[in-house]
Amino acid sequence: MIGTDPHLADLIGQKVFYSLRLEDDVSSPLLTAEIDTLGVLEPLPLQSEPNSFENYLSDSGITFQFRRGQVIGKTQLASAYRRFCARTADRFDHILKLGVAEKRPELANITSAILLGRKAELSDKQDELFMQSGTMHLFAISGLHIGVIALAIHALLLITRLPRFWRFGISFIALGLYVAITGNTPSAVRAFAMVTLLQTSYLFRLSGNPLSALTASALIVLCIAPEQLFTASFQMSYGIVTAILLLGLPLGERMNLRWSLFELIPESTWNISQKIFATVWRGFLATLAIGLSSILFSMLAGVQYFGLLTPGALLANLILIPIASLVILSGMASLLCGLIGFTTGTLLFNHAAVLILAGIDGAIRQFVTWPGVYHAATFKAEWIGPWAFVVLLGTIFYGYATRWDLNRGGWWPPFIVVAITLIFGVNFG
Repeated sequence: MIGTDPHLADLIGQKVFYSLRLEDDVSSPLLTAEIDTLGVLEPLPLQSEPNSFENYLSDSGITFQFRRGQVIGKTQLASAYRRFCARTADRFDHILKLGVAEKRPELANITSAILLGRKAELSDKQDELFMQSGTMHLFAISGLHIGVIALAIHALLLITRLPRFWRFGISFIALGLYVAITGNTPSAVRAFAMVTLLQTSYLFRLSGNPLSALTASALIVLCIAPEQLFTASFQMSYGIVTAILLLGLPLGERMNLRWSLFELIPESTWNISQKIFATVWRGFLATLAIGLSSILFSMLAGVQYFGLLTPGALLANLILIPIASLVILSGMASLLCGLIGFTTGTLLFNHAAVLILAGIDGAIRQFVTWPGVYHAATFKAEWIGPWAFVVLLGTIFYGYATRWDLNRGGWWPPFIVVAITLIFGVNFG
């Protein structure tokens, strides 16, 4: 809030949650725009339910809600940069839906949600299906999307054989613009910060690693917006990525060492089929380890924040994450073709994305009908969820510090913590 009547001057600078009714001839306000409104301003309740929307607002540093608001007028337009981002987002949406929106609008909307973060275009049924299958993160801008797009940009720039400083600069600008155009969602900004820090360490040939980049990005985010520490998005993002880096990657290496194929045959003598099979097997074990580590935190978070336990998410994500990455790459190729005026290429990649999404949508609809894929669940006491997170992360840090030594517990403690929590600390149904 940047201005009020004189008797409400104490409210200036306060964060306010608002809902506004727009007249037919009034467009939605953009970020940085200043508008005059008339409505009912109410303080949020001092005490709210732990998982309620009011509690989420309080954790975000918001103390008032502005209801039944009506836009009276605009005192200042959004900045030129924000207007550019909004126009570009609309253009991207048009490109991604070209040739497919009329045929399969529900799948075209999923493409828009995946590439542009427009989750509002998903139907309530789609929201429910993705939540029950534990795959909602695939259909909103997240670290997966930023990572896939960053790798694709890096691969394209390698072809140009530009100096590494030029490649870094172009990649930084392109990825930053993408994050801004898609709305600067917190998860995308966090992933962008981590990718940028990691690329910076490689640029200057410093001894950087993903864990250092993750820690630095968390510190930067919290310095800018400390209230994010209490949001589900922040806790899930950093909790899951921490589990992947400290548990999933080492576990994948150990599994590949223990269950490697063709051990008795020198690798130099392998034929093509053996090489292909061994590569696929190594990739499967690495993906399985990452899935096991990520589901530990996500299962607890699902109960804590969404009232759902989704054990089927492990299988769903093992299969769908690589496939969803193809949708992201197809969408990116469609945007590139659209920007240079290659309409045939845009149509080709749009239809490819919709074809893949048709398979994903049908598979998820069948998957959630299987028994045991998801359960309604809540913790028996409010303190169980937060303390389970703390203990789980503690066991992961301890295991990583001891190099997952079997004499000190090995890989089992994190899994035991989650199992005990779910067995004794959760009410089902």
